[in-house]
Amino acid sequence: MSQADDSSYRVALTRVGDTVEEALVRAFDLLGDAPSLVERAGKLVTIKPNLTAPRRSGSGVVSDIAVVAAVVRLLREQAPGVERIVVGDGPGMAEAMRCFEAGGYLALRDEGVELVDLNAAPTRTTPVPGWLRYPVLEMPEVVLDADLFVSVTPPKTHTDGLYTLHAKNMFGVPPNRFYGRPRRAFHRFGVSEVVHDICRARPIDLAITDGTVATQLGDPINGEAVTLGALAVGWNAQAVDIVSCGLMRVDPRRSAYLQYLRAAGFGPISLEEIEILGEDLATLSRPFATPEAVDPGAQLASAH
Repeated sequence: MSQADDSSYRVALTRVGDTVEEALVRAFDLLGDAPSLVERAGKLVTIKPNLTAPRRSGSGVVSDIAVVAAVVRLLREQAPGVERIVVGDGPGMAEAMRCFEAGGYLALRDEGVELVDLNAAPTRTTPVPGWLRYPVLEMPEVVLDADLFVSVTPPKTHTDGLYTLHAKNMFGVPPNRFYGRPRRAFHRFGVSEVVHDICRARPIDLAITDGTVATQLGDPINGEAVTLGALAVGWNAQAVDIVSCGLMRVDPRRSAYLQYLRAAGFGPISLEEIEILGEDLATLSRPFATPEAVDPGAQLASAH
């Protein structure tokens, strides 16, 4: 989620057909960024999936192993200089290895990938420029030191932060041994403000929306599955988040953390600012319900 000028607001949108890998390769072809992948990958690549709970791939709750495995294979093929690939997450409540196992991630070890529990990983105290809640955060070294930091998440609508997108995926990076389970301190200080601070502490370099299956109308670990059959890929995570909102036909301006990051210069806040390459967004998108759409009076009632 690095700061960038308008020329970088380009997002590739592809339909997942026979294989996820074909759709991913097509996305990079559209971006024309195969050389950039080689140049940017460096020696250490850290991939942050969304493994918030021990759920199977294909549920829409967690990042599908097929997408993460396709990223790994693409790196192996196109970035031979990469010496170390790490897949890491720090689930709020569940044990990371249970989540890796449930999602089918253990097979990645056969490809030389390290599976890392970010909740237990060594950290460094990291300053947060323009902080809203935390002037410093404890951040895993394997995330901070990555030459290429990749976020892979399904898009979701739910009750915690309204939308899960790449910025919200960063919630699972700071270890809960510092901030409580399930990061109680973050919830107390405000989800959107903390999401902003985490993204400022370590911006995302490459965002890949796993739109094979998404979820709507749940909490972060449950929800109704919605099949989209799409990938959205880009070097500006904020732009990919806005396109992901478009896939769900929801308004990105309703997300406080996207507004905060826009104000911080991290990217666009509307589809009109983005060049979408590949598939037609209107064709692939589906209307997702949000909690307010189900029961407009529910939140008002709960406040009294």
